[in-house]
Order: sequence, then structure tokens, then C-alpha cells
Amino acid sequence: MTSPFSHDQTVRIQSVQGWAPLRLEDLWAYRELLFFLIWRDLKVAYARTTLGVGWAVLKPVLSMVVFTGIFGWLTQLPSEGVPYPIFVFAGLLPWQLLARVVSGAGSSLVANESLVTKVYFPRLLAPLAATVTAALDFAIGCIVLFGMMWHYHIMPTAVWFLPCLLAVTLATGLGVGLWIAALNAFCKDIGHVHPFFIQMWMFATPIVYPITLVPEEWRLVFALNPMMGVVEGFRGVLFKGGAFSHEFVALGVLTAWVSLVSGLYVFKYAEQTVADRV
Repeated sequence: MTSPFSHDQTVRIQSVQGWAPLRLEDLWAYRELLFFLIWRDLKVAYARTTLGVGWAVLKPVLSMVVFTGIFGWLTQLPSEGVPYPIFVFAGLLPWQLLARVVSGAGSSLVANESLVTKVYFPRLLAPLAATVTAALDFAIGCIVLFGMMWHYHIMPTAVWFLPCLLAVTLATGLGVGLWIAALNAFCKDIGHVHPFFIQMWMFATPIVYPITLVPEEWRLVFALNPMMGVVEGFRGVLFKGGAFSHEFVALGVLTAWVSLVSGLYVFKYAEQTVADRV
């Protein structure tokens, strides 16, 4: 891996009082380190397992089987006329992407402690690498989803909208993950709390149940959760001929944007002293 700076250049690191500029251009200068971190995360996740990358397929499928057994067969939750297995899988796929991004980005500074405390690099690379790794898992999971749609003879419509929903999911996950990573560097208890937070968030998102079960007067409050618009958007594109509430998705985009921008600035603020605290 080559350095982004020539050997005769001197990099001066200065502490900045208050809110520092984001300097996102540094990410491009250190792109080789980003690729290395992504490759290392993939090797750590799959290289030493028997099934390897097959776990990226098996984990959402196993979750779908469990949820179908409990909520589809035992409690008979409605699924808007769609077979329950694919109904819940279409919600699980973006949700598991979000959960992986939040967990990976949130623990990225602590997981890279030996690197963070020894050399300088833009700390944002660590949560960014975790985000890209999670997105690759999502891409593999999509193959299973489209295979299930072929099995159930379902033709998607307005597929072009899926990248927009994917962007909202990544922005939300990275924003929340950056908040957790910054807070986790100062208070290690956050690392124990955030799995519980993600679990509660999942049940507040219409993954195992349709949004029609939520009382109408509460739906606007639920829409403040950006994942509600994402999950409803996924199902609208895949099963309902592109019919879904654009207001809920627009509100989700706004919430995701606030989450990402605030997360970037909080993370940048914490970055100045993070090497002394992780």
C-alpha cells in the first residue's frame, strides 16, 4: 500500500478548537487504505468460516424462516395478499443492511484501536469501510430476493427507485453509526446499549407486520423512522406496482439527511481526541 503523500511532503496535524471542517477530500487521498480495510473486514467475516460468503445468504434466510414460523403461521399476521415468506424477506433485507451498518460503523473505532492509536489517517475511513462491507452482503441477499420473486411469479415494477431507497438506508445507518462510534469512544457503556436500541428499532419498523396494522393517527409518527418509508417503498416497488406513500419516503429522506450530516460533524468533533480515548 503506497502513501497518499510523497516522501518529501510533511503532514502537519493540528488540533482545531470547536467544530472542524469535514475535509471529505482526504478520503480520496487515502482510498487505498479504504480498500485495504474493506478487504480485511471481508476476510475477517468469511475467510475462516466453513460456509464463507454463504453466510451472507444464510443469515437473512434463517431470519425469514423464524419470522415466518412465529408471525406468519402461529400468529397469522396479514401480509397484504403477498406470501408471508417473501413479504417478510423484503422487509428484512434493507433492515439487516441498516443493522449491519449501524453495528459495524458504531464499533469501528474500538475494533481498529491498534491502528487508530498508532498512525494518522482520516478516522472516517473505519466506519465507511464497515458500510461498504455491509452493502456487499446486501447485494448478495438481493439475489435470494429475486430468486424468491421468480418462484412466486412476482414481477417487480419501478426498480429504478430501489437505489434511492438503498441510499436512504445507508445514509441513516452511517449517520446513526457515526453518533454511536463517537459516543462509544467516550463512554464504553454505549457499546452494550446499542444492540438493544437496534432491536427496539426493528420492532418499531413494519418488517413482520404491514403498516395497515398501525392506527392511522400514529402513522405520521412512525414515518419519522426513515426505515418505515424504506420498507414500505421496497414492498411497493416489488409487490404493489410502485404504489407506496411518497410522503412517508420524503419524510424518511429528510430524517436520514439530518442523521448523516449531524453524525459526520459529531464524529469529526470527537475525532480530534479519539486516539487518547479508545
